[in-house]
Amino acid sequence: MHPVMLRIFGFPIHSYGVMLACAFLFGIWLMTRQVKAFGDDPDDVQNFSLWVLLSSILGARLFHCFVFWEHYAHQPWMIFNVREGGLVFYGGFIGGAVGGLIFLKLKKKNMAAWADFVAPLLASGLAIARIGCTLAGCCYGKACPENFPLAITFPPETVGLAGVPLYPTQPAESFFSFLIFLALYFVIRPRKKFHGEVMAYFLVMYGIVRSTLEFFRNDPRGFLGLFSVSGDPGMTAENASGLWKVLLYTEAAFEKTAGLYQIQLSESQAVSLIFFVIAGVFFIVLPKRTPVDRVTETAPKPRETVSGKTGGTGKRKKRKGR
Repeated sequence: MHPVMLRIFGFPIHSYGVMLACAFLFGIWLMTRQVKAFGDDPDDVQNFSLWVLLSSILGARLFHCFVFWEHYAHQPWMIFNVREGGLVFYGGFIGGAVGGLIFLKLKKKNMAAWADFVAPLLASGLAIARIGCTLAGCCYGKACPENFPLAITFPPETVGLAGVPLYPTQPAESFFSFLIFLALYFVIRPRKKFHGEVMAYFLVMYGIVRSTLEFFRNDPRGFLGLFSVSGDPGMTAENASGLWKVLLYTEAAFEKTAGLYQIQLSESQAVSLIFFVIAGVFFIVLPKRTPVDRVTETAPKPRETVSGKTGGTGKRKKRKGR
């Protein structure tokens, strides 16, 4: 791993920041291609990207500070210290969505269509950014058996947990995010029936991946208590069976008192549930409100003929009398 990719005049260039920059630049390039093919102004992509970038950074930081407010309550100035980490993807997604929607509203753009431009780029951005997480050691997994074939062990310079075999949560999320990108861009996007469908699929697909990987992550995250249930006071992950074994093994259930277990979700799992609901609304409402017109959106644009007028193929008619 290489938390610091290089140094310029002694100033460290962190690998995570480099990967984020690569993800952002790739996203701008691919989105420009999509917007141009859609027939919209590709020059708006850069301004849109700037709005999304700034609002996503703000949202990612505020979401983290909200979840861990007890850490910042007595030293609120630390909110501005982003060098210590504390940027949450879902917070960045929400902040970026707000900033992007404001821009699209002001420019009177088709919001659902532009959301579909963004959806594959979110997946590709996650695939690239999680490589940066692997290089830095953040977003690390729980300790796993030493004989686990995909275990990852970080050296002392990691920002996370060093010297212990861990579940490879960062590479796993990168891999599955890349698969989501391929599915969204090459399979779902060309066949979509309504604008907003690609984004709806992203919310569902990434929500499943993220919620599953949350069970194997061990970095500090906020949790929400849902409800408490009674169980055997002596029950452990080793002697439990069925759903209890899964809950105790993944620490989704925490023993509060003897025989009483509180079922909890991480903040990312809670947001994933909300996004599942939003995706469901998209699938119900948008097909009637933003249908894709394959005839007008895929028809070739007329080109100029020799005389300068637009027409069909531009071929000259044969002159009679020859």
